[in-house]
Amino acid sequence: MENQIPIHNIYYLLCYAWDQLEEGALVDVSHVESTELVDLMASVLLKGTRHLLRRGLEQAYDEISEELSGVRGRIDFTHSLKSMSFHRGQAWCTFDTLSVDTASNQIIKATLKHLHDSPAINKQLKHELSRLHRELRDVSDVRLRWDLFRRVKLHSNKRFYRFLLNLCEFVFSESIVDENSGGHRFRDFMGSDKAMARLFETFLRNFYRHHLAGRGQRVSAPIIRWMAESASDPSLSKLPIMRTDIVLESAERVLIVDAKYYKDLTQTYWDKETFRSGHLYQMLAYSQNYSRQEDGGRTVDAMLIYPAVGRQVRDWYQMLGHGIGICTVNLNQPWRDIEKELLALVQNDDSTSFNPVRWA
Repeated sequence: MENQIPIHNIYYLLCYAWDQLEEGALVDVSHVESTELVDLMASVLLKGTRHLLRRGLEQAYDEISEELSGVRGRIDFTHSLKSMSFHRGQAWCTFDTLSVDTASNQIIKATLKHLHDSPAINKQLKHELSRLHRELRDVSDVRLRWDLFRRVKLHSNKRFYRFLLNLCEFVFSESIVDENSGGHRFRDFMGSDKAMARLFETFLRNFYRHHLAGRGQRVSAPIIRWMAESASDPSLSKLPIMRTDIVLESAERVLIVDAKYYKDLTQTYWDKETFRSGHLYQMLAYSQNYSRQEDGGRTVDAMLIYPAVGRQVRDWYQMLGHGIGICTVNLNQPWRDIEKELLALVQNDDSTSFNPVRWA
């Protein structure tokens, strides 16, 4: 697949993948003109941090130990005696004080600097990152590292913080050392098929969960058991795990959906272009084994969904009693059109010629 997905759409994919669509919608990215993902991440972090500053930064209690002429909190008698504080009319006291110098704020401040130091960053954004970094003067300067992210403990009402920390973690994970400058540069995330495949799969699962779950349909990602027996391998442990991407269930039908991020959804053999055989075999195996476990008599179908930026595919086959669909979703279009296209693939609409799933 050619790399023509607009960065604005990559942002929405990430918001769904992080399961923070509402938080991501608080940051308007429609005016970001750059085509560089690092500029988009910087713009989102700038707007998100300013949003936090308007609401007030997260605060936590820090334990302070200080020599005072009065008494505050509790007296540290051992320390006071050793330092002879009482003879000077003072005492060492330990007390709690509210501070914005939390791990969450340290990560956000460190990521602002991390983006500022990227050689590919837009000059105007570089200036804004520097200025906002200075505004966080009460937050300690730290270097980004993985253990810092593990220190964060957020309550459920801190979802926007969680969104920004996901963004910071994404920036950190996609940064690599630049051997020429000794600094770091942003990895070509959109050019990595492995990274984009993982993102597309997670996005698709959370997209359908967000739009369909609780509306008479169940969205899950179960492991399908092999309906097989073996004397040499009675536990069937040597068989590969049938781990589904998405399973959509209604009262009458089950649809197994598999997300495939490939540059080409077809293969060529003897100058003949066909769909990828391995993908079709996989979905047929999923359908047959899942249907053997069905005790409610529901129809079990399967669908392969490939991202595309121009080519549209809508093909449907009946194989051994199962419907197998092969289709694409165009990611190079306005986001609302992407949503409509994905929902149309799995919803009952008699006006379309491609209608593999007729939900009750």
